[in-house]
Amino acid sequence: MIVRRISGGPLDSLSYLVTDGKRRMLVDAGPRIDIDVELVLLTHAHFDHVANLELLRRRGAKAYMHPMDRELLAEFWNFGKFFGIEGPVPQVDGDLSEGIIDLGWVRIEVLHTPGHTPGSCCFLIGGILFTGDTIFKGIFGRTDLPGGERRDMIRSLKRILSLDPDILILPGHGEATTIGDERELLSLLD
Repeated sequence: MIVRRISGGPLDSLSYLVTDGKRRMLVDAGPRIDIDVELVLLTHAHFDHVANLELLRRRGAKAYMHPMDRELLAEFWNFGKFFGIEGPVPQVDGDLSEGIIDLGWVRIEVLHTPGHTPGSCCFLIGGILFTGDTIFKGIFGRTDLPGGERRDMIRSLKRILSLDPDILILPGHGEATTIGDERELLSLLD
């Protein structure tokens, strides 16, 4: 499995291309990319993580998001107007839920991790956890935006930080880190 980090788009968000050399999927769709992918998994519905979703869907990608964020997609999309984002609200092809997605070439564990948004999800693929805006290097995601909830974030972070310390965290903004390096965040949660 090869993972390529792609940055750009509004608020300099990150997407990650996951490929076996033939088949490709993308985690989040903020930056513009000129690569065809089969699948887009969305960590949450904020505009900076879905800004280029419609372009990918027009090129044949299927997009999936947790239903609690899918309900809020239009509301979150409207915030993008302050950052020059225009166009119709992106559409999603289906819902994600907690559990395993086995595509044959890649196995994805979906973890529902509310707090930043009600439907925030993280995706564990091998030894890599794609966290969107739930956790970053040295800090966790905001809970003061619409749909955010600090108590939910605390529960989600405790769950994430109980995973294997060697798991690599690839966040939606900023630098990579590991579960072990972020365990000190637990002291900030009480």
